[in-house]
Amino acid sequence: MNLIAQSPAISGCKIELVNNVIKKSCNPDYSLRLNEQAYKQQEYKKILEECGIYVPIVHRMLDSHFYMEYLPYKGYINFVSENSILEVKKSLLKIIDWIAYSVHSVEMDYEVKEDYLTKEISRKEFPSDYKKLADDIFMKTKKVELPAGYCHGDMTLSNFLFGEGRVGLIDFNDVPVDSPIFDIIKLRQDTKYHWTAIMSEHLGKNFDRKKIIITDNWLNYELESKLMNLKIDMNKFKYWEALNYLKIFRNAPKELYQYLENIIKEII
Repeated sequence: MNLIAQSPAISGCKIELVNNVIKKSCNPDYSLRLNEQAYKQQEYKKILEECGIYVPIVHRMLDSHFYMEYLPYKGYINFVSENSILEVKKSLLKIIDWIAYSVHSVEMDYEVKEDYLTKEISRKEFPSDYKKLADDIFMKTKKVELPAGYCHGDMTLSNFLFGEGRVGLIDFNDVPVDSPIFDIIKLRQDTKYHWTAIMSEHLGKNFDRKKIIITDNWLNYELESKLMNLKIDMNKFKYWEALNYLKIFRNAPKELYQYLENIIKEII
């Protein structure tokens, strides 16, 4: 058994490699959410693969853990650093294709319930200096309806895997309402604000930073162009986007608080 990762968040999720199969487990209090995430992974597998994104097979689900297919692929940072720009762009455009498909598939506008937002704000351990900012964002977020549709829930570039000509997607998450807007927000977290690169750098990982930033910027241009063609105005959802960065405060290194604050101020 090989421990691959352990989350510092409330889920306490652990990802282990057991006999060439991934075991994802969590704290007992988080088991219902983990099961919902596994079901979502199963449900979205076929539709994502029609857009060229491979989703690992879920083999078995139990109370506080599930087993899924192991993809021995590279993460975003290593993939971009070690491969040609042509190969990288070919793979990353599949992500843009999925965003376009999910936006085209929206069914309705859904008003997120205020009690969810109250819980979301209150349970996050914001540094005291940012509590007023959090309250201000909450008051404006609760008035915005979201288009309902397909949503991975945590579509950062760090949750994509690349190998054998495939683009893989892992770590599905539950959200207050499934909306492609959440996926766009999480993707912009990396393409526009380079969060995966910044965290990798903070952790002391060696990589071709210049190439990563250039690739992020190119992907952000492709994403923004697609959103413009789809007539999606992200300014309408800016308080939801700001809320995303407030939530990151909980597990972010203190050295990056100022960077997160600057992002929030730029957004709103």
